[in-house]
Amino acid sequence: MHKIKSHLDSKFTIKPILKYLGKLAPGSTTGKPVKLDIGGTIFHTTPTTIYKYFSRLKRDFEFHREFHIKSDSIEHYSLMYRDQLFYDRDSENFRYILNFLRDGDNMKLPKNREKVEEILEEAKFWMLKELEELCSRKKM
Repeated sequence: MHKIKSHLDSKFTIKPILKYLGKLAPGSTTGKPVKLDIGGTIFHTTPTTIYKYFSRLKRDFEFHREFHIKSDSIEHYSLMYRDQLFYDRDSENFRYILNFLRDGDNMKLPKNREKVEEILEEAKFWMLKELEELCSRKKM
């Protein structure tokens, strides 16, 4: 990594590099769709959605991003995301998690109290405090 940084520092400033790499720059919250395998069901979302709230998904997404150097030349630089993340969870309930990440407090929770309780348990697993609070308010 140091060799790469030295190579980049000697030829480019950081701003053009980020512009060149664009949507794939480290720490970027935009970019190509992310595949999530939840209990065998594939969901697609964007890094922007994942980064809206702190969650297990955001933590894992950051952890699993990998930086691969294909060449010493900037033209062949690429940042690769892991192809997909897998979780052994109920995919039916995950749609509520993903909808919360997309819509926040504007998300529509079901009227069924048992279903809201299931979503609350999923929110705890996914470490989404804001969704936990929303479910708790709905249960009252």
